[in-house]
Amino acid sequence: SIDDFQSDEWNTAAVGPTKRDRADVLIRRLRERFAPGGFLHYGQGKWYPGESLPRWTFSLYWRKDGLPIWSDPSLIAVEGRRYEVTEDDAGRLLTAIAGELDITPDMVVPAFEDPGEWILREANLPDNVDPANSKLKDPEERNRLARVFERGLTRPSGYVMPVQAWNSRASGRRWISEKWRTRRGRIFLVPGDSPVGYRLPLNALPYIPPSQYPYINPMDPSIPRAPLPNFQEDAGRPLQAAHFEPFAPDHTPQPRSAEEIGGYVRTAMSVEPRDGRLCVFMPPTVSIEDYLDLVASAERAAAQLGLPVHIEGYAPPHDERINVIRVAPDPGVIEVNI
Repeated sequence: SIDDFQSDEWNTAAVGPTKRDRADVLIRRLRERFAPGGFLHYGQGKWYPGESLPRWTFSLYWRKDGLPIWSDPSLIAVEGRRYEVTEDDAGRLLTAIAGELDITPDMVVPAFEDPGEWILREANLPDNVDPANSKLKDPEERNRLARVFERGLTRPSGYVMPVQAWNSRASGRRWISEKWRTRRGRIFLVPGDSPVGYRLPLNALPYIPPSQYPYINPMDPSIPRAPLPNFQEDAGRPLQAAHFEPFAPDHTPQPRSAEEIGGYVRTAMSVEPRDGRLCVFMPPTVSIEDYLDLVASAERAAAQLGLPVHIEGYAPPHDERINVIRVAPDPGVIEVNI
C-alpha cells in the first residue's frame, strides 16, 4: 500500500479491511491489460493452520484463442460496493440462468439456515444477552450468530439449482436437473460462514449406490483437445420461459424420482446475496467446456436482469487452452501468481 504503512495487513497480517478492495482494483487492471475478455473468479485459496477458513483468492481466466469468456465488465460486481440486492433478486437471477440452460424454473429452490441448530445455540446463551449482542469471546462466532438472527430463520439464505451436464448429447438436452427431496421437506444448510454452495446438505439427499453415483472425474489434461466453442454466440433460451415466484412459507416441494429425470444430480449452482452483492456459486464440472457454458449463461442472465454478480465456488478444470493469473493475500502484501 502506498498510503498506509502502519496497519497490520501491510506489515504482518495476511488479511485486513482494505486488502480485498485493493486486490479487486489490481485484478481488474490486470484484466484490462492482459485479458479484456477474461472473467474474474472470487474464490477460496490456501488454508493455513490456525485459520478458521481458507483465504480468499481472486483469479483472472482468459482464453488463449482470444475469444471472450466474459464480455461486459460492468456486470462484474465491484468489491466493497453495496448493490442492495435481496434474496428475491437471487431467485430471479438463478431462475434466469435455468432458462438459459433449458432447465424448468421449478428446479430452483430456496435454501435455509437450519433452525434447529441456531435455536439450540440461542438457548445456550446466558439469559442476560441476546443474539445481536451475545458477548461471545470468539468474534467470528459472535458475528455469525448475529448475522443469522438478523436475517431471520424463515428467510432463505439463497437459492439452489441442481445441475449436471448430460452424458448423452443425443438426447437433445445439454443439462439436466433434479428436484432434491429431503426427509425434512426443505433444503437446510450446514452451519458455517462459507458460501451456500459449500454448505449443501448432500448427506440428507436420497442414498445413491456407489456404482450409480455421478462422480466428477476431471478429464485427462494431457489428451489433445479441439478448439473451444464460442459460448458467447449462444443466445440461450428466452427469459420469458423462466418466471420466478418468490418463496412462500406454505410452499411444499414436489419430489420427483430419479427415473423421471433420467439420472441422479449431486452438483448445484447457487445464488445468494452476501455483503451487498449477488454471488453465483459454480459447481465442479468434468470439462472446461461445461464450465464456460455455465459462465456464459450466468452473464446472459445477469445482463437480462441488469444485476452485477460475483462468480465464486469451484474454479474451472485445468486446461491448457485457458490462461490464469491469481491475486491472493500474503503477510504484509498482495501476491500475484502468474
